[in-house]
Amino acid sequence: MTPREVARALLDREEEIALGTRSPVKVLSLVALDYLLILGAAVLCELYWHPLLYVVTVMLIGGRFVGLATVAIHDSATHRVLFRNRRANKVFTWGILWSALTPLIGLSPARFTKLHLEHHSLAGDMKNDQDVQLCARIASFSPAKVFFVLVFLPLSGVLYVILFVQTNFFGTSGYRKIAATGLVAAFVTGLVLDVPGARWIALYVVIPTATWGLFVNFIRAAAEHPVRREVDDEFRIAGSVFQTRDVIPTWFDRCFVTTRDINMHLTHHLFPAIPFHRLAEAQRKIAARPLYQRYGLATPGYFAFLRELFTKKDPSHSPP
Repeated sequence: MTPREVARALLDREEEIALGTRSPVKVLSLVALDYLLILGAAVLCELYWHPLLYVVTVMLIGGRFVGLATVAIHDSATHRVLFRNRRANKVFTWGILWSALTPLIGLSPARFTKLHLEHHSLAGDMKNDQDVQLCARIASFSPAKVFFVLVFLPLSGVLYVILFVQTNFFGTSGYRKIAATGLVAAFVTGLVLDVPGARWIALYVVIPTATWGLFVNFIRAAAEHPVRREVDDEFRIAGSVFQTRDVIPTWFDRCFVTTRDINMHLTHHLFPAIPFHRLAEAQRKIAARPLYQRYGLATPGYFAFLRELFTKKDPSHSPP
């Protein structure tokens, strides 16, 4: 079965069309809510400063920025399911990405769109899909290597520095190198001289994105395509799309990890025209169908995924 045939067996066309209806007002209200939460968390942290409160603030802001960037680059720039107008999608995408300074570490809508659409066309092909191969490679890591690659490098900020240097100083024009150097110099000078705004950008944009944001984004990506044994011949016939999983978020995940339902990756692969704010509803509908119950993989939260990764548990045994 092709992914389209699997999708049709799980959800009829009328339901898919209804779930895929664009709602710009809904999207903009959710985005506004995220920015209000980010600003509110920063103000609260400044008013009642405490190291532990700052850690929670970094987690909340980092998770929200990942959710916003995902909505921008994934739903808006790539699948264009948020707005009908191409220019509106472009402005929306770049505005959100620059609010978290993610273009500075190589997050490009054009490059992401090319790779992501290629990923969809391969639909979990173990031999040719780079995303699936990456997940399989991570699953083969020893626990120590998993900790180093998925936990230490992003949470320490080391990965952010590597990505920043790679994006701006390797294979780029001289103008970009000069601009990046000037930006870093100006930012450091602003911090040293206590220029208004510099400290806020460092504490509530750069650090959340460079640490917790990169961490949860790596965990999310590593969870998307589990290495599953072929249960039987019917599993093989049902299609390689079932080498993809949904992660059912816990309250912790909703607050700090995947705030905008990018965790519903299997559902997204089956129904790429459904916007992020309807994916959970779509997943609940298809989860009741026998085909999903037999072969779909719905992991109960990212802690469960990490436990699976560190203990080398076969994800085929996870209940849908």
